[in-house]
Amino acid sequence: MHPGVTHLFWAGAANDFLVADLNAAHVALPAALHTINPERRPIYLPLDARPAALFNALQAELALGGTDEGIIRDALARYTGAVVAAALTPRLEPTLAPARRIAQQTREYLEAHALTTFRIGTIAAAIGVSERHLQRSFQAHFGVSVLTYIQQIRLREACRLLSQTDLPIHAVAAAVGFESQSYFTRLFHRTIGCTPMHYRTQP
Repeated sequence: MHPGVTHLFWAGAANDFLVADLNAAHVALPAALHTINPERRPIYLPLDARPAALFNALQAELALGGTDEGIIRDALARYTGAVVAAALTPRLEPTLAPARRIAQQTREYLEAHALTTFRIGTIAAAIGVSERHLQRSFQAHFGVSVLTYIQQIRLREACRLLSQTDLPIHAVAAAVGFESQSYFTRLFHRTIGCTPMHYRTQP
């Protein structure tokens, strides 16, 4: 702004203001302001860590007379412009790290297909990674192997069927993706703590 220009402020309570008039060479905001604030409405930036640190630096330099020194004044002006520009720049949502994204996509696939017969390679091909990388990513993020997670989903559904239907045990096993009733019974007993028949008869 030109010397002598009046600054107007409004606040609902008592406030202290520090006014910094920046030369156009110190801040490149015209295009950003046109995009973000085309009607030139007031912009209020949150006083997060970076603006707070800048405010403290400006206060300190004012007290020490640093604003009278050209090199310090220029550095402060450029940094102030950069902080304002950064605050007005739209931020994209952070993307998931590749391993985490692979793990989450795998879990979504398992939730949708765990009761059917499929191979781990099918999931890896669908996501576009190797089987080894898929399994390592899943284990790292969810603390269990892909196979264990599949079994958990299948046994959870088996418990529901045993409680809510009269399907024979072999039919329950087939419905949740087990081709062998004996394997289903052993896994059920090892994981749940009782046989499928006993689970069904519990009150």
